[in-house]
Amino acid sequence: MTATIDELRLDDVRNIILTRKRADREDRLKRPVICVRDEAWEPVCYLRGELAASFEEILNDTGEGEFTIPASHLLTAWLLDPERRLKDVHITVETTYKRWGGKADYIQRVTRAGELAAVRVHFLHDYNRAKKITCYANPATPAEFQFPKAMPYAGPGCSGVTIYGITNNARINLGLWEIPANFFNPAAWVAGWNAADWWTHFVPINPLTDTSRWTVLSSRFANFHDLVGPTLADGQFHLSVTRWLPGDPWPMSAFIPTPPDHSVRLFKCLDKSGYSGPTGTMVDGLLNLVGTTAEDYIHEIITLAARPDLANYKLPGWFGTAQAAPFVVFPEGKYSRTASTEMTIHKAMAYAMVTGGKSPQWVNSAAKLAANAALGYLGAAIGNPGLALGVFDFLIEDVILAFHRISNTLLKEQMGPDADPEAWVQGPGVGFTLSTLQALRTGFWDNRGYTSYKAEIEDGAPWRVGKHFDLGDRIAFEISGQLYVDNVRSLQIAWDRTTAPIWTIAIGNDEAEEEPAAKLMRYKEQLFSLLQQQGVGV
Repeated sequence: MTATIDELRLDDVRNIILTRKRADREDRLKRPVICVRDEAWEPVCYLRGELAASFEEILNDTGEGEFTIPASHLLTAWLLDPERRLKDVHITVETTYKRWGGKADYIQRVTRAGELAAVRVHFLHDYNRAKKITCYANPATPAEFQFPKAMPYAGPGCSGVTIYGITNNARINLGLWEIPANFFNPAAWVAGWNAADWWTHFVPINPLTDTSRWTVLSSRFANFHDLVGPTLADGQFHLSVTRWLPGDPWPMSAFIPTPPDHSVRLFKCLDKSGYSGPTGTMVDGLLNLVGTTAEDYIHEIITLAARPDLANYKLPGWFGTAQAAPFVVFPEGKYSRTASTEMTIHKAMAYAMVTGGKSPQWVNSAAKLAANAALGYLGAAIGNPGLALGVFDFLIEDVILAFHRISNTLLKEQMGPDADPEAWVQGPGVGFTLSTLQALRTGFWDNRGYTSYKAEIEDGAPWRVGKHFDLGDRIAFEISGQLYVDNVRSLQIAWDRTTAPIWTIAIGNDEAEEEPAAKLMRYKEQLFSLLQQQGVGV
């Protein structure tokens, strides 16, 4: 019996391809699904009829979003209800491959000619919770009794970020040292002991198999976002924040078998550096640190890496981009599907960093001890054995190892003979500490020369946001015949009644091109962080 095979004609293949392209185009042009939610993340309505909307997600920072609705909208009365002014308003914005979740920080009532014209609601991305967590010196004890004085860590960067997040998130939710509102109810004292009831989780990482670059951290009541920010930037990590909703696959079944019955904010630290070591263990992160940093552990060594041939790119049905060999490339020229592009070359601003303020306590104590001993010997020789510093001991305080200056001579040669020499780094205010070393690295990073790239693209031209690449992924843009590869720093989707949704993508560090209001907010956060550090003396 002879087997027959159905004929596969070229016209059939063409029709299949055209059908897929038609379906993909319709999916791209669909407006995102916006769900306004109450304080418990329960749906209130699926928003339609908005005048304009935009939502942005920023790498390792708080993105912002907003929508504007006319005064006649059915949601207006609920948003402006006086009885709800202290209750939270939440939102989820879903495209086919991404979900944006956030909380409203203010609601504006806009009037024209004495009449209500519109209502504008502004939201902060779920990442903002990272700025509302304080990392105790000892998360297991109350704030009034903290021993030891600081919580140190040295090891793989992603594990370190996760450990600080898990311990302090558990401290907040367990409420061991808090008196519940209904303290006569015994169940209220153990209400937070079930992790399935928590609204925020940090996905655990196995430190033994964590290959991320090593880091050194130390916290004494530091803000979580400020504490881990330099580590995230230095190691090219992405502190991913996703909003889990009931019905979605539960990613923490190995730790919490029963999925929660409410939405959950999930933090997960991802290594987007593209580095892969030989062992697949935590040793790789140490090799990465040693291999990419010069002998003084301040100046990085930059090397050119070959593009490996990855098997995943040949698998049918596999989408995404590998960090070691970015697949997503946006070409330049008349065949480009980018609506607009903007490249900015930033010059290095200084080749030496200066920081400090006070000497470590042990240095001051040793200096006083040596000075008093010397004066004691001198006093014994002149017949005054009680000679000592006494009230004048302040004269030798904060004079040894109080300040540091680190110079990058290679950068100086490249900048030229008239290069700007020094930049002051706002560090912990104490010299010769681990925090000082981290502050110096951050100073070199902030004053480095770099290139930023911003582009407006059509979603699916030909790459889809969330399908082929996502926030923090390494993608490439063609610039004057060369490929510029960097991490995606921000993703913004915006639309209005006359414009279809458009994605704006920024890769690299584009903080210098920020709006003045965004710069002011970032500077204010840095100032508050500095004042907090000075107050507790990390």
